Amino acid sequence: IKNYPIHCEFKVNGDNIIPIEFNPLRFGGFGLADLTLHAFGFNPFSYFINNQKPNWEDIWEKSSYKYYAWVLGYNGVGLDITKHSPDHAKYKKLIGKYIEYIELDHSANPAFSIAYLPFNDISIVKTFLEIEYKEYFNENKS
Repeated sequence: IKNYPIHCEFKVNGDNIIPIEFNPLRFGGFGLADLTLHAFGFNPFSYFINNQKPNWEDIWEKSSYKYYAWVLGYNGVGLDITKHSPDHAKYKKLIGKYIEYIELDHSANPAFSIAYLPFNDISIVKTFLEIEYKEYFNENKS
């Protein structure tokens, strides 16, 4: 196989490199590759398979934003997910404008949401690097 995208994971044990998994056509987990679709309007898998190249000059000229981000809303560290549920409304207030917001089943995933964001101020990204996600969960009422 030549020029074929494969996501690979390996374990290094001393001088040995042990393959753990190979995933064909995986450009990123949890919907990361969908950022291209939401932000720029084309499917990167389709473009890859059909050997198409995006017209970046045209895409950026038509864009109202300088930056786009994919943000995975993680379950809070040390949070008992059987006793807490995400407060999507509160979290959406934090993230502000979004292109797409996808609620995930926090009890079956390490995360509660995926958000695709457009913005013009790169410092906004720092906000997401410093979040304590536990603040966006409520205790379930019995």
